[in-house]
Amino acid sequence: DARGYQNLFRVYWQAELKNNEYDVPVCAEGTAPEQCIFVLTNEGVAKETFWSADPTGQIPWPKDGSGIQLIYAGGHCHVGCISLDLINLDTGATICHQEPSHGTKVAPGDNAMDEAGYATSIPPCEWGDDPRDNLPPPVVIRPTDRVQIIGRYNATRMRSRTDPSVDPRTSDIAHYGVMSMYQMRATFEKLPKTDVHV
Repeated sequence: DARGYQNLFRVYWQAELKNNEYDVPVCAEGTAPEQCIFVLTNEGVAKETFWSADPTGQIPWPKDGSGIQLIYAGGHCHVGCISLDLINLDTGATICHQEPSHGTKVAPGDNAMDEAGYATSIPPCEWGDDPRDNLPPPVVIRPTDRVQIIGRYNATRMRSRTDPSVDPRTSDIAHYGVMSMYQMRATFEKLPKTDVHV
């Protein structure tokens, strides 16, 4: 029975402003590991920053100023990722904080999906309005809300500078082509209240 359910639409945001990838510069030699962190932030107004799954598409924000309700936020990041945050700058609230699980294997062999330093899973943030799901209520983001995305990466080189496979022209890069983005699902704030299941 489909009654009582809503379709979710896709909401998307990349920290690197539709460029998708960026390089993490390596820390200076001698930097303590706990301080060897690269942080990329991006801020914007929701109606100008969030877009549909197609980067050329726009979310049809309601004309009455009401917003969207987030039901799911799945961050995406790469090797060396420490955390991702989605923040409402107007309220100061952290909408979603995620820390990936990392691979552990370093020895040669079949390490696929469990390679040391690589993000192997990133538990998503989920919301719902059915008490049976034991989830927090959906987060409302209005079109004029100022939002921020923060990506934190370990900026330690995975390979030594003396490794012969390291191109000396790129010795200042810790990780290539990483990402910090959120792929989300939402409903409109003013739709009739119904059960939403992820």
